[in-house]
Amino acid sequence: MKKILIFGMIFLILIIFIIGCTQEKAESKTTKEMEKQIQTPPQQPITKTQIKVSGQGVEMIISPSLNNDLKDITTITVTKAPPNTATIGFAIIGPGIEALEKTGANLGYDYDGTDGWSFEFDTNSYPNDKYTLAVIAYSATRKSGEPPLGAAQAKIVIQNSEISPVPSPITTAPYKVIGGSCQYPLQSIEDAKRLNANTIAFGVIAGFTDEESGAAVWEPPEKAARGCAKSIALAHENSFRTVFGVSLADEEDVVIKKFNREKFVQTQGEMAKAYAAFAQENMVSIFSAANEVDSMASVATLQPLQTEEKTGLTEELSQKLIAEVKKVYYGKIAIGLAGVEPDEMVIPYYPFEGAHIICFSANGLQEENIESSLQKLRNSTRIMKGIGQQVGIQEVILCEVILFPEKVDVKFGTVGLNAAMKSLQEQLSFYDELSFQENEKEFYRRLISEVGSELSGMALPSGPAGPFSLKGRLAEKTAAEEFGKWE
Repeated sequence: MKKILIFGMIFLILIIFIIGCTQEKAESKTTKEMEKQIQTPPQQPITKTQIKVSGQGVEMIISPSLNNDLKDITTITVTKAPPNTATIGFAIIGPGIEALEKTGANLGYDYDGTDGWSFEFDTNSYPNDKYTLAVIAYSATRKSGEPPLGAAQAKIVIQNSEISPVPSPITTAPYKVIGGSCQYPLQSIEDAKRLNANTIAFGVIAGFTDEESGAAVWEPPEKAARGCAKSIALAHENSFRTVFGVSLADEEDVVIKKFNREKFVQTQGEMAKAYAAFAQENMVSIFSAANEVDSMASVATLQPLQTEEKTGLTEELSQKLIAEVKKVYYGKIAIGLAGVEPDEMVIPYYPFEGAHIICFSANGLQEENIESSLQKLRNSTRIMKGIGQQVGIQEVILCEVILFPEKVDVKFGTVGLNAAMKSLQEQLSFYDELSFQENEKEFYRRLISEVGSELSGMALPSGPAGPFSLKGRLAEKTAAEEFGKWE
């Protein structure tokens, strides 16, 4: 019996010893594992701040990024291109975007590689979604149909904060306007601040003219006005009013073969109504029913329209556009003229009833006689006010003005619009001459300070793009100072 008890006690002590050792080992192991975890934290995924890709002899960097996500403004830089590259095209591919075979490089081009190839891309101009960014290298001698020298692509995700329509600030004169771009919304806002403007004008080219009938062939706002809703909301959010309008653009000057007047007026009215509804939805301050209704009515046809026909078409088109816009838009409606200079005693009638603002253009001004150009603008302002008084319109805006260097051969009115613009762009070097820039600066100083008081507003050619923009020129600072004084 004593042997059994002694054996049992030994067995119990052995079990307690084993358990104690096991616990000590477990505790020791746990302690070591904890120390190891403290000494070696878990690996975190690396966040990339730029995207690097290469392909077909082209290398590009997209920066800044958050892995593959892009927001606001990002820069696309080509760091390597094939020999003989003269131009780099930048493009975006994705939902709702036409194929590059049809549009070409739809973001833009860099034609000068001496300072590197790059492009600033404002991602706010596209909805949040997955896309592909592409860079394409072209030679200087590339002919239509030939493949490019090389290209590279990167998959990206646009991830900006969503913005709903924002109400417009109070819309009262003076309207100090600069041209903006739905492709560069943030830059448009910075330009407006720098110029002391209070209004940003956004325009959309929605389609082209049918060469057979003259009808407008246009795309709906959800396609052609991509990015404009956010641009308008951002402008309102930053206390800028907005102007919005739509137009057509043809690659070459079109001569209509079988002009169908009814179809011409009807399709223009339908397009204006669709874009006016877009403007109402996005709380646009002012909708432009037509930039230059008289120019629209001066269509080129195989059988040229007579003066009476053009006058009648201008009246019919004006009434149609205003009537269609008023069905869906409840803000201020502007309608534009190319600028008229009738006999001093005669104020022509235009059926602009229902509109609130008349705007006119002055694009044929020459630097050699600034005083004469300013007087021409005063006369045009008086005429526009007379037109407005006949239909109850009180506000007149100078919606477009361009001063040409004396050396430039201006061909407006003698050739088609596209041919005239091409000719002007070939003479752009004259705009950089210091003597012209000095005269241009004085012209805009006097225009705003002397003629501005007679107008309800004016638009300066100083947006993010355009061959005649004041951006970076001597006149820009002067124009900003005068805009700042104008109340």
